[in-house]
Amino acid sequence: MRRFLGLACATMTILAADSSHATSVFVGSIADWIANPVQTSADKTFTYVSSSGGWTNAELVTISSNIPQNSETVSIDGLSNYIGPQTLTIAYEIAISSSDTFLSISLDQDFSGADATTFKDIFGSLADLVANPTPGSGTWALSVVNAGGGTTVAVPPVQTLWIRDTISLSPSGSVLSISNTIVQVPEPAAATASLVVAGCGGLVACRRRRRPNRLPAACLAA
Repeated sequence: MRRFLGLACATMTILAADSSHATSVFVGSIADWIANPVQTSADKTFTYVSSSGGWTNAELVTISSNIPQNSETVSIDGLSNYIGPQTLTIAYEIAISSSDTFLSISLDQDFSGADATTFKDIFGSLADLVANPTPGSGTWALSVVNAGGGTTVAVPPVQTLWIRDTISLSPSGSVLSISNTIVQVPEPAAATASLVVAGCGGLVACRRRRRPNRLPAACLAA
């Protein structure tokens, strides 16, 4: 019984530790995303919708799964080669395949050069995205100017959203990268931690009831 109790607690602890690992999907350039429009990370699919501007394949799109925060981050790096005046856009659909729903979306910008503004427009349907092409016209909208801090907006508990990012560069304006973090609920890391505590606690309680004087000191300390 002692051996089973220790093994069970250790197994659940290992499962909790393993769940904290993040993974990344390297999509490549916007052209690569167009060629492979559906990208999957954790329980979400990211589907290319449209783009505009002078994308030259210098950029790198990465989707990172951040399990402890129950979120994915879409990053576009390698943007320093894009100098204004010009405007770049990328639009995509995000869909959750599990029973989770969206909670919030954030926008950050790593700034370099002269004036640069990034807009994030979020829509509840593809039709709304198409009908509202002006930056800042989203049902939910975010923007970052130059080195301004990142911004976050709460979204309804839905499972599909359409997003358009617009990078607007003034003459000699430039950014290094932009990143978008999408958070969903519930938080599996918290749930896993609760299972570990409840599971080990239940085993300890059971052990106490059956053999209170022979419980290993290690499990009592846990």
